[in-house]
Formats: sequence, structure tokens, C-alpha cells
Amino acid sequence: MNSLEVVVFSAIAEVLNLPVTSINLESKIDVTENWDSLTNMDILLKVEDLLGITFAASDLEQLNSSRSIIEKLQLN
Repeated sequence: MNSLEVVVFSAIAEVLNLPVTSINLESKIDVTENWDSLTNMDILLKVEDLLGITFAASDLEQLNSSRSIIEKLQLN
């Protein structure tokens, strides 16, 4: 697991109140327990806070899985 995965998985687990071991690259909205559109925004805010970044508003709708968040971060 790389450092971005650790940050993203930890943020998702914290927001969803799940063990970090239950989060993986296949975790996503409406599939992973407790992850819905409202908690998705909380996840993105948590990632932004942890990394000191801001996602573009135009990207928010597409950032709805651990994989999509990590891939977006790797592009920047």
C-alpha cells in the first residue's frame, strides 16, 4: 500500500466509522457500508484537510470511490 492509499483509506474509514482494514481500492459510494452522497462530501473534505489540497468543484461528482480519489491525487 502506498502513502496515498494509506491517507485515503484512513480518511474513508474514519468518516464511515469502519475499520481501515475494510477499505480497499474497490470501496465506493452506495456499495461500501455507510458511504452515501453526504458522507462522500465528508470524505473528500477529510482528504483535502489531511493533504492540504482542494479538489476542483468540477471533479467532485466523479470522486466517489477510493480508486477515483487516489487516481485524481496521483495526477496532481
